[in-house]
Amino acid sequence: MVSETQRRTEGRSQCSTRHGLRRAGAFRLTGAQRVLVGIAAAASGVVLLAGCAAGKDAQTVEQKPAIDGVSADSATLGIRDAGVATPETGTSYPVGSDAPLQLYLVNNGTADDKLTAVSSDASASALLTLTGPPGTSSTSTSASESASPSASGSASATGSASTSGSASGSAAPSAAATSVPIPIPANSSVPVGYSAIGPTIILQHLSKQLFTSQTVQVTFTFASGATITAALPVKLTSGAPSAPTVDVSPTGG
Repeated sequence: MVSETQRRTEGRSQCSTRHGLRRAGAFRLTGAQRVLVGIAAAASGVVLLAGCAAGKDAQTVEQKPAIDGVSADSATLGIRDAGVATPETGTSYPVGSDAPLQLYLVNNGTADDKLTAVSSDASASALLTLTGPPGTSSTSTSASESASPSASGSASATGSASTSGSASGSAAPSAAATSVPIPIPANSSVPVGYSAIGPTIILQHLSKQLFTSQTVQVTFTFASGATITAALPVKLTSGAPSAPTVDVSPTGG
């Protein structure tokens, strides 16, 4: 016969065994739970890596290159690679000096047009010429000669900039120099300021000192009534870019 003491001992042993099994089952993971734990661990790793990349040694996500010339449009007319020419000496244009522009005038339309005026918040006036900067032997001697049909025809550009020279920013304008319109034939681009014998635009008597990479507000007015206003930078380099591609607009003119 089993004594009362033995029965109590066996009962306590069985209770302990069942309790231990229940505790073991409480920490047993099902298949779905194991998948969730794995996903959570992977997500934690991604967060840790992101935190490391955000440190002081992290690479810059967005890097913007320096812009040397801008482009802008008004209907079928536009400017390309536009800016103030690189200073010939030093790193700036002093107050009171003259600064030539370098750009392409683009006419994507089917009708001829002309650039008639240029103004800027950095200069008292702007001088437009057809045959080189003032003070050179190629500068036109009168507005009537430069504005004649024959002169306009000879000023039409083929779109390739000459490398023979660039407009000088130090040449003092002649007292007799008068601005003349710069023709822009249909379906063409006209280089300005890249040749010693081609069209030029010169900002005269600067009201402030201009340093390289500094921008100035310039407005271009055309015979058709269109205007283009853009912030032009003082260029870092003086080389002429490739001529822009011209697409004739079916609604041009």
